[in-house]
Parts: sequence; structure tokens; C-alpha cells
Amino acid sequence: RDVILLFFFLLIRRPPRSTLFPYTTLFRSIEYFRRVISIKPKDPFALMSLAQLLMKREEFDAVGQVLKLRKAYYPYDPVNIKMEGLLYAARGDWAEAASSYQTFLESEPQNAGGHLLLGLALEETGEIDKAILAYKSAIHYSPRLVEARARLSEMLLQQNKPGQALRTEKRRGGKGGRSR
Repeated sequence: RDVILLFFFLLIRRPPRSTLFPYTTLFRSIEYFRRVISIKPKDPFALMSLAQLLMKREEFDAVGQVLKLRKAYYPYDPVNIKMEGLLYAARGDWAEAASSYQTFLESEPQNAGGHLLLGLALEETGEIDKAILAYKSAIHYSPRLVEARARLSEMLLQQNKPGQALRTEKRRGGKGGRSR
């Protein structure tokens, strides 16, 4: 009988599965995932969620510690590398961010988001030609990736290539494209 009551108590207190972060405030969400990790230290979802939440609060040292822990448990998970790139970018270290994204893309070469992030990092480091190639790769793998098309158009206009920029815009349905 006590077991049944305990079961219902836990069922009522358990956060709903339908929500990514069960609490509405950032602080409560962070505390929730810290509790989950204290119970299940190897939970990959909880570790990544905690890192993302700490990133929102700009607690970069704490993010680094969580990523280090996650890498210890899951050393070959490419998501770790991508998250490290985001951490470097948040700190303004664009060269390291680009290096992380390139490493990430070695394991997931068809990841359009990874190519977009690489393009943004390369653009920040001033490597415009490489950024253009990264944006083109992102578009190749995900033709509807609007941000990649917009960045590519902007880069081509900066290089005084308005014809190529216009073709890029036409493909995404922007200026010069057919209206629907």
C-alpha cells in the first residue's frame, strides 16, 4: 500500500514529458537539470540541456565544465564539438569556433547547420572566400536554409558580384524571384 502511494506521489511530481524544460524560469530549469545529473550523471540529454541553459545565462566557465564532463562520458559524440564551437563563438574566439565546426563537419559532413555555423565563424575571422564556400555547402545540404542564402547573398554583394547574389535571392524567393 505504501509503495502504491509512493508511486502516485512520484507520478504527480514528475515533470511532464511534453515540455523540453519543465519549469518556466531559466533558474528553475538549471536547478532541475542539476538535480537530474546528480541522480543520473551520464544522462546525455540532461548534460546538454544544462550546458545550453548555462550558455543562455552566459555562464561560460560552467558551460565548459559541463562540456568537459559530457566529453568524458561521450568522447565521440560530435554534438560535443559543435557545442564547444558555440562556446568559443560566445566568447568571441572565432578562430577556435571555426576549428571546432570543421572538426564537427568531419564527422557529420552533410550537416547544413554545421556549415552555416562554420561560415559565420569564418566570416568573423575575415576568411570571406572560405565563408562563401561554407554557405554554399549549407545551401547544398539544405536548400531552404534561409539564413545561409541571406549570408551568401550579402557576401557576394560585398565582393561586387551582384549577378550571383541575385541568383541566390531568386532561388530562395527573395528580391527578383517569382512572387507566389
